[in-house]
Amino acid sequence: MRLDLNNIEATSQDDAIGKIPGILERADKLGHPLIEAIKADSPEPVPAKIDIKPVAAPPPVREGRFLLQGSADRKGWVVTDLDYGVVVTFRNHRFDTTKKITFLDDKPADHLVTARILREMGDWLGENHKDKII
Repeated sequence: MRLDLNNIEATSQDDAIGKIPGILERADKLGHPLIEAIKADSPEPVPAKIDIKPVAAPPPVREGRFLLQGSADRKGWVVTDLDYGVVVTFRNHRFDTTKKITFLDDKPADHLVTARILREMGDWLGENHKDKII
């Protein structure tokens, strides 16, 4: 199996950086010459540039009342509660700290109802798309 360390398919620079440890671990298991040179403290040149090429955004996923789709800037996600008209955007792997809530109708729901919707949305994401929230 050939492993190209100069090309990483990712949706964003943050996504590519997040993939590097796994790629290096895989390269080590495969005995990639670059990893072997690093271990041997060899003077073999290390690639100076890694090209990050965007890949197509994943298609929207609808499961019951929730719809999950990639954000327009490809740095995060948009999840919509289709029953209650609540849209939450968040950065990849940072759901708790970056979520922004929008109500499709101008009048937000009662605070307790909103809290329940967000809890159920978070539960659904955790059960079905954990790789996107943490």
